[in-house]
Amino acid sequence: MTEYTASIQKKAMIFHIISISLTVLPILVFVFKAFLDGNVSASRKLCMGLLVFFSFFLTIINVLFKYSIRSTIWLLLLGIYICLDNIIPLLIIIAITTIIDEFIITPLYKKYRSDYKVNKEIDKREQFKESNTSEN
Repeated sequence: MTEYTASIQKKAMIFHIISISLTVLPILVFVFKAFLDGNVSASRKLCMGLLVFFSFFLTIINVLFKYSIRSTIWLLLLGIYICLDNIIPLLIIIAITTIIDEFIITPLYKKYRSDYKVNKEIDKREQFKESNTSEN
C-alpha cells in the first residue's frame, strides 16, 4: 500500500468515527444525565435501563449488517423522554448533529472510502506489474 492510499484510508476512518460520534455522543450524554438525575423514580430508571440494553443489542446488529444506527437512537430518545421532562435541548442537538453528519461528514467519508478502494486496486495492479517485470 502506498503512502497516498494509507493517508486516504486514515481520512476515511477518521470521518467514519466522527460520523458515529455525532450520532451517538449527544444521546449518551443525556442517557447518563437521565440515570444520574436524582428526581427520577427507580421505575423510570429501570425502563431507561431496559431500553439502553435493547438499544445496545440493536446497535451491534446494525453495525454487523452495516445498517444505519439511527433507529436505535430514536429508541434511546424514547427512554430519555420517560426519564427527563425537558428533552427539547436534546432534540435540537440531535437535529444539528444529524444535519452536520448527513450533509458534510458522511459525504466526505463516502468519498474517501471510494477513493481508498480505487487506489487499493491501483496499488494491486502496480504490484502485479512489478512482480511480472521482475520475473522476466
